[in-house]
Amino acid sequence: MHSPTLASIPPEVLTDNILLRLPLRDLIAISACDKYLAILCNSDALWQRKLRLDYDFTVPRDRPLENVSLKTVYQRIGSPRLFVWKCEHITHPVPSHRDFCELKVDRRVVSLVATHSAFYALDDEGKLYAWGEKVHWRRLLTYKFPFGSEVLPVHIKLPTPIRAISCGSIWITAIDTFSHVWFIPDWKQAYRIVNPMLEQLSSEAQVAQVESGWRFIAILTRSGELHVVQPRSGIPNPGQNLELNGSIIWNTPLRLATMPPLPNLPAINVGEEEALSPKLVKIAASEATIIGLTDQGHVLQLSIPVAVGESILFEALECGKIQWEYLPFLSEVEKVRTDPMYSPPETEFEKMDPWTQHVTRFSRVFGRCPPPPYGFLQMPPRIVPTPPCILKISEIFISDNDICAYSTGPSSTILIGSTGMRASDRAEVFPAHQNRPVAHFARTEHTAAFLTPQGKIMGWERTARGKYADEPSMMTIPDSTKGWLFLSITAAGCHFSGLAIEWEELDADTTNAYESASEDEGDD
Repeated sequence: MHSPTLASIPPEVLTDNILLRLPLRDLIAISACDKYLAILCNSDALWQRKLRLDYDFTVPRDRPLENVSLKTVYQRIGSPRLFVWKCEHITHPVPSHRDFCELKVDRRVVSLVATHSAFYALDDEGKLYAWGEKVHWRRLLTYKFPFGSEVLPVHIKLPTPIRAISCGSIWITAIDTFSHVWFIPDWKQAYRIVNPMLEQLSSEAQVAQVESGWRFIAILTRSGELHVVQPRSGIPNPGQNLELNGSIIWNTPLRLATMPPLPNLPAINVGEEEALSPKLVKIAASEATIIGLTDQGHVLQLSIPVAVGESILFEALECGKIQWEYLPFLSEVEKVRTDPMYSPPETEFEKMDPWTQHVTRFSRVFGRCPPPPYGFLQMPPRIVPTPPCILKISEIFISDNDICAYSTGPSSTILIGSTGMRASDRAEVFPAHQNRPVAHFARTEHTAAFLTPQGKIMGWERTARGKYADEPSMMTIPDSTKGWLFLSITAAGCHFSGLAIEWEELDADTTNAYESASEDEGDD
């Protein structure tokens, strides 16, 4: 009878229960003992789990960092950098320092969120930091981030570590490591929302996502149920309530919005998932709208009329007067393929560029060619993108009054709708956005950008006519000769931001120094 060896243990058991628990010094040593163990110790599966366990950094499911070893990401994520660009100068080859700044904090940042007036970041210990200014919503249209000057971070103190945040126009909401939901009206106060139903969900770690609307907070559970909270009517007086570690417990009612029956979408991956009923897995919120995404790619909208009062709002939700509406033009590939942008020009006039069309119209009316207007640039003919063969929306968000739904991968489809759109309304398809290698997409009113699978940020500026350039420009770091690998991007208002790490090949001295530091860590 052969004695058991490490090679006889299933690789997933060996990775999750042994290798993941070893100090870095022992992990490096054991990888040099056996070829099989070396393969496991250098696998992305192991380092993806260590990134989550040690730094609370989650690699997206579709693994956007192509051709990048997650072990190398782990080596360098200890000192990430936060960069901010002004939107109207996103396509400049070398942006000036007046249009660019770096957000500095002596912490290991793993998540970044943008608002119109500030940026919020979470570090690997669950601490929350902010840059900029927490402004009232009435000033949002005139406020811009203070470029050209050093912006110091503000530590927003909470009694428990935070694992996710959502920033609205008036307040911030957060989920801590115990699945408790927090309401943060400003940078000095935090209230934990307490309700019997919510407490039960928290005890079972069932709170999956929280989103901040202008008049409500939306809470999504792991089972796909949506709960709506109205914070304004229940904000407590700090002097009259029980304090818990500097924060105040707050009781408020919850209401549930149920999902309607949905059509079957063409299955991309055959498996058990397609045989089950669609489940809500992601949400996004704005002033009076909640957008939902199912695990099968359905996009839904829950519109809340602005005229509805606070007391009537929850009564209408409870009675079923406000219901989800399915948006097929943001979900179904057959509907998307019928968009006119995917149809080639049929007449010679349609094949002309915009200036030639203008000349032709003018000549037909006046019998002569018009003078070129000041500032008018001749444009190339309209691009006809290749329509998608398959489509499964994987990400959604709301930017100002626009709904953004897109698929990720080497040939992405990006669809833009509007809040309040109906089931019969078409989505807007920008040809320049289609069929790009997109890991993450971000958008403001005048600018759009995407993170590539290689960790680069590409962006477009929008012209006064609402068009985008055919080809995006790569966003650069002023006066930097180093290579950068961007891990995430975020955008709001008039600015974009990216979380990046230095990306230059490690030489022998750097590798030896890292392994020496790992050995020192193991001795501690």
